[in-house]
Amino acid sequence: SSAASDVYKRQKIFYPSPALAIEGVTRGCAPIAGDITIYAPWGNVAIFCKNGSYSDTLIKIGRVDGNGIEMLSVPGDILVRFERR
Repeated sequence: SSAASDVYKRQKIFYPSPALAIEGVTRGCAPIAGDITIYAPWGNVAIFCKNGSYSDTLIKIGRVDGNGIEMLSVPGDILVRFERR
């Protein structure tokens, strides 16, 4: 579990520990609401609550399923937990 913080009111970010390996991973995506990405320059995870512009520094690693995106759209920090399925 990590605390995810608001950035520009369109995404929640956090820094995973340990950092996620990104060597050799395809970069570049135009995120839509619900996409889970890694921002390559900083290594932070960004979960998009609103659509974003294409960036060659983003790596898409997953998606929020169900109605989880509504939970992420609340202002301020929230507690998130990722589970692999």
